[in-house]
Amino acid sequence: ITALFYIPFTFMPPVLAKLVFNLLGVAGLWLVSYRVSKRLEIASFHVFIGLVLMLFPLKSNFDQGQTYALVISALMFGFLFLEKQKTVTAMLWSSAALLKIFPAIAFAYLLLKRDYKTLFLAVVISAVLLSASFALIDPQIWKTYLLEILPRLFKGEINNPFSSSYQSTTVFLKQLLVEDALLNPNPLIHAPRLFMLLDGLVKLLMVYVFANWVLAEQKAFAQFAIILFAGLLLTGYG
Repeated sequence: ITALFYIPFTFMPPVLAKLVFNLLGVAGLWLVSYRVSKRLEIASFHVFIGLVLMLFPLKSNFDQGQTYALVISALMFGFLFLEKQKTVTAMLWSSAALLKIFPAIAFAYLLLKRDYKTLFLAVVISAVLLSASFALIDPQIWKTYLLEILPRLFKGEINNPFSSSYQSTTVFLKQLLVEDALLNPNPLIHAPRLFMLLDGLVKLLMVYVFANWVLAEQKAFAQFAIILFAGLLLTGYG
């Protein structure tokens, strides 16, 4: 679906395409920040401080032409629309999940709230978008993505799988326990099976901690934020 998303920008000169793409991200973040601050009665100064703290990640996002600004905007707008416009929420969250995968954790929030109607809509919309992508994109590209790229993505192995920049427990344990002649020649010990065991146990512990945290929290937005945070920590990208 990511390829379909970028198709309109291929009709523009590269510089203009990047400018338009980044302006969409900036507009999305500005609008959603404004709406969330009004909904939760957050002072404008606090919103400004939050955006300042995200300055370097946002700069990286815009420099690399990433979709994170748009994905976050879609997730937050989806939350705001959930009560009164469930179809809009389903469309936004499905699109976000198909663009970056990890936003699919938002579906867990629908399960928590027993909002099966929105969950069903999100699944149907995801299926429709995927079907369109299958129909329009070369099957060989899909085969490579599903059999080679996606498994490596779930393992945090895109680019350097030992990079500390991912800031995840998966990478930390991999640095300690998995040897790689080029990228990690001097681990503490070479014990791949121990790595798999400890990584699985850490993830189970995270699920337990976050599940209890969400159930103990009463505010809907806090629950949603915790679930998104959990989704990030459970990936190899942390």
